[in-house]
Parts: sequence; structure tokens; C-alpha cells
Amino acid sequence: MPAVILAVVALAVAIGALAWAGALAGRVRSLTASRSELARMAVEGDLFRMAGIIESRLGSLERGQERLRKDDAAIAERLSHAVRHVGLVRFDALPGLAGMFSFSLALLDDSGDGVLVTSIYGRADSRMYVKPVAAGTSDVPLTDEESDAVAQALGPRQSVPPRGRVRHG
Repeated sequence: MPAVILAVVALAVAIGALAWAGALAGRVRSLTASRSELARMAVEGDLFRMAGIIESRLGSLERGQERLRKDDAAIAERLSHAVRHVGLVRFDALPGLAGMFSFSLALLDDSGDGVLVTSIYGRADSRMYVKPVAAGTSDVPLTDEESDAVAQALGPRQSVPPRGRVRHG
């Protein structure tokens, strides 16, 4: 049975390789035909037609390059709103009783907007808090651990202002 599976996989890979080789061969034929056509025009002295074809192809390349620039800008815009900056601070909310199972997790985009998730672990129960973050700050008072998580996510470029901090424990 394993030999049959291996043979089927090998056949699929071979078919894929043949299809890929065929596509590459078609592209090479197209490029060779274009080059041959330009060489024929050069020999015949049809330089105006040859220049027109080259100009047309350059225009096509420029349009393609402009499309790529626009696509790149659109992707960069989308990525700027994606979670790209993460900060995690673990701490002991009940020193000596619960261990280092509590945490604050900051999930921010390039503008410093996002959320802050804090989980307070205790022996009898656990609590979870979610706070909004805008431009690296929050309207809700942050604990030292939460501020540290936001500062860690933002990196050295920004820091969290000290206003409104509270302390766990």
C-alpha cells in the first residue's frame, strides 16, 4: 500500500514538473520569436517599426511598474493597520501565592492603536481585562505591567506617558 501512495505522489510531481517545463518552454518560444522579429526588422532596415515595437513594450513595462507601485502602496497601507507590534509582560499578581501566571499582552498596529489584554491569575479565580489603546495610550488607567507591555510593543520609538498608572497587588 505505501508503494502505491509513493507512486501516485511521484506521478503527481512528474506531471507538475512537465506542466511547469511546458509553461517555461512557451515563454522561451515567445521571447525567441520577439527577438527574431526584431532581428529581421533590423536586417531589413525597418528601424521605425522596430523603434515603435520597442517603445510599445517599454510603455507596457512602465504601466506594469506603475501598477506594482500602486499595489505596493495599498499593501503597505493595509499592513499599517495590522497587528505588528506585540508586547508581553508576565508578573505575579499575588506575590508568593499564585506564581508568574498573570500577564499583560499589548497588540498594536504601526500607529500604536490596538488592545491590551491583561489576565490576573489567582488560586481561586482568574480575571481578564481588555483595554483600548490609541496612539500608544489608553483613556483607561494602566497598571505598571500594562504600561510596560505597551512600551515593549512600541519599542524604543515611543513610550507610555506615566499618567493614570495603577499598581496590581
